Amino acid sequence: MIQSIPVSEFSLKHSLESGQFFRYKKINEWYFVTLRDTFFRVRQKSNLLDFEGCSQQVLSHFLSLDCDYSLIIKSVSKDSCLKNAVSCCHGLRILRQDPWECLVGFVLSSASNIKRITTNMHSLATGTELKLGSEISRVIPRPGKLTAIHLSHLGFRAKYLAEINSTVTEAWLNKVGRKSYPEAKAKLMTLHGVGEKIADCVLLFGYGFHESFPVDVWVQRVMQENYCPKLKKPAQIAEFSRSYFGKNAGYAQQFLYHWRRNL
Repeated sequence: MIQSIPVSEFSLKHSLESGQFFRYKKINEWYFVTLRDTFFRVRQKSNLLDFEGCSQQVLSHFLSLDCDYSLIIKSVSKDSCLKNAVSCCHGLRILRQDPWECLVGFVLSSASNIKRITTNMHSLATGTELKLGSEISRVIPRPGKLTAIHLSHLGFRAKYLAEINSTVTEAWLNKVGRKSYPEAKAKLMTLHGVGEKIADCVLLFGYGFHESFPVDVWVQRVMQENYCPKLKKPAQIAEFSRSYFGKNAGYAQQFLYHWRRNL
């Protein structure tokens, strides 16, 4: 049964299509989303969201509809560059993802693109079948449950996921979320295949550490063009950005990333 809720200062398109989440597909006006073991669809018509297959609580939490968006925008809008990015991508929210699936997705993102990551995530989803009308999705196996068959087609990324699958447990993931940002980042980076950028992506999108500032080629480019031309290393750029943008640096990063990638 389709339900509806009002929204303000929200863009479903910018939020889902900004490279932070991979387990969705769009069919006509509907986005079909798989979130751990929940399969639902959602569409936006002006300031109204229609949805089916999940509770309002699940939808609101995932889409960060309960955050103080105006305050976040005010805190990061420090200059004309960021204001331009916000204007172009207004309504973009940082999604709240499952840490395990977020970790898997961003390990798969290494030397890849969004289309390939999405395809690889889909190929890993061999668990319980989830149905919504005529559409079908499946659950991605939890930590320790990925097999050699799951990983066989993933190229050099397979060895990273194999080691992560044998190391990480639900308890391990939960402990990361209870640490401070520097401690959580250091813990994630003990995993083979998880460097600065992947760790920051997982912390931002999987754990809600909004001070995280992932630096990929797009973000490095926009930061060097507009903020810190003399800084060459991603870690230096990330440190500068956390200091400059403050506790919501991750929002600044996502606005700049999505804006620069779509110029």
